[in-house]
Amino acid sequence: MVTVREPHIVMPMFDTRLRFECQKCGACCSFSLKRLKIVPLELYPAEAAKLSRLGYRSEFRRIRNRFFLSMDERGVCPFLTRDRLCGLRLETGWTPINCRLFPFTLYTRDGIHVLTVNWEYAARVGCRGFGHGPTIAERIREYEKMAWEVDRLIEARIL
Repeated sequence: MVTVREPHIVMPMFDTRLRFECQKCGACCSFSLKRLKIVPLELYPAEAAKLSRLGYRSEFRRIRNRFFLSMDERGVCPFLTRDRLCGLRLETGWTPINCRLFPFTLYTRDGIHVLTVNWEYAARVGCRGFGHGPTIAERIREYEKMAWEVDRLIEARIL
């Protein structure tokens, strides 16, 4: 039996003519909240569990019931290589969804997935991806696939 899933509705809360393509500069991975010793991109509990299974228990922190990547001795993401690439992706082929989404945030409201831009964080780290690549309208299917992934992460309810 084939299960037919209803398409996810992803509603961008900004002009979809916006162009964005990650420039792989590592700026988003270089910002941390030094007082808390974390990178301020939240992990889903299922992602923290996956990091644990992969042997990266010290690379994230639990603060109350939320999970974040820990900053390393350089004050950056523990997976950021000297070449400013994602070591986790290089080693495992996987990265947490909020890392892949940056500078965007995807959340659910009344059954609709809302896509927003975290302008403040993007400006603070000097994100250089704006104005490059395809428009968000041209990439909306990618965000719909990520919405499915977010749903699976929420349903997992691990830890």
